[in-house]
Amino acid sequence: MHSIILTAHNKEWLIGHVVNGILENTEGDYEVIFVIDGCTDNTENVIMQTIKSKELNYKLIHSPD
Repeated sequence: MHSIILTAHNKEWLIGHVVNGILENTEGDYEVIFVIDGCTDNTENVIMQTIKSKELNYKLIHSPD
């Protein structure tokens, strides 16, 4: 298994496209580690909405800005 680490800071306008790109273009056994880097917008909500209907092994980490 391999890990994909995705950091995000206030990118709600972009993050859904990035996550969908990962899901559509990555094969095999993998996990996605989302690092929410001091976001003050809806980035985390967009991530959760994008992955909620997918079978995805993921971790969500919050980091202060």
